[in-house]
Amino acid sequence: LLAGFDQPISRQRFYGNGTVSYSRYKTRDDLNNTAYGLKAGWDWATVGHLFGTLSANLNRQLAPNSVSDTTLLLNEKNLATTRQYAATAAVGGVTKLTFEAGLTHRELDYSNVLWAGLENRQDSGSLGLKYRPSDLLTLGAGARETRGKYNPSGAADEYRRHDLDLTALWSPT
Repeated sequence: LLAGFDQPISRQRFYGNGTVSYSRYKTRDDLNNTAYGLKAGWDWATVGHLFGTLSANLNRQLAPNSVSDTTLLLNEKNLATTRQYAATAAVGGVTKLTFEAGLTHRELDYSNVLWAGLENRQDSGSLGLKYRPSDLLTLGAGARETRGKYNPSGAADEYRRHDLDLTALWSPT
């Protein structure tokens, strides 16, 4: 089941949607589950060439009963809850060059304590530049840093990652 809205207001756009799904097992009633997802956002723009987005997502569903890179196998109900909050801002748009910046926060939690070591918190920030030589082609480059940790409520396993993002968008006529 899906319901949502997408409402432009002047230079702004507000949107949101929700989904609900039901899983039913023939021989394992204890695994029957109602999953859901919620998403909301705001695409904003100013009179100048400043624009961006704010968004939030929440999902809850049955987690897989095993993870490929571990020996952990769970034969009981385990719900995975993911949350994401993101913000982007850009300057440019109608010009050939656009500068962009973004922040994202992600969380993954499990209902079963045996999977607590796989819970995750992650924050990332990015800076980038897009060049639009024509109406048909946009090229981009950006740098992104991600910091996170597994098992945030216990002895956390922290990590840091650096990425270079290269993008190309071609709109054929």
